[in-house]
Amino acid sequence: MSIRKRPLLLCLTSVKNEDKLEFSKIVEAIKANFNDKFDKHWKKWGGGIMGSKSQAKTKAKERLLAKEAAQRMSCASKL
Repeated sequence: MSIRKRPLLLCLTSVKNEDKLEFSKIVEAIKANFNDKFDKHWKKWGGGIMGSKSQAKTKAKERLLAKEAAQRMSCASKL
């Protein structure tokens, strides 16, 4: 075990025969509470909300792309 208050990992090299039944119950509880609920506990960051700086950069990029598209259309119509 580590020195931390809440260990992140535990490695067992062997289990006594008399403890295997209890150990299998612990393993099933761990699988049910952590491994099988991985998607449920997955963090969703941001929620699609951008800050003011990111919004300004996105708007500037959209304006630049719109300007380039307008230039392409005007060049294509001249041909």
